Amino acid sequence: MARAQIGGSIRWEDSGRCTGCCACEIACSFHKGGVFQPTRASIHVQPYDADGCIFLELSASCDHCSGMTTPYCVRYCPPDALTERLLAGFWDRLGEPTGGEI
Repeated sequence: MARAQIGGSIRWEDSGRCTGCCACEIACSFHKGGVFQPTRASIHVQPYDADGCIFLELSASCDHCSGMTTPYCVRYCPPDALTERLLAGFWDRLGEPTGGEI
């Protein structure tokens, strides 16, 4: 799994489970702003590079779904491509959440 830090975010290649449905983005935007607007999300799906890989990017604006038992992106991921354990490693690398917009 390729990982790269890009500014205030971490981008990684999906393990092969992600279908590119973007449900994580929609769920995240609803948590952050009460609207279904993926541009407001802290997680983004970047489907299909030249090799057919899907990449996911987690922004430092992620607040870990503060107050929730399970992050929305994990809870509403239909193919279970996102897990709390996977995200925890990226949260640690990003540092403390900023709570700001992307």
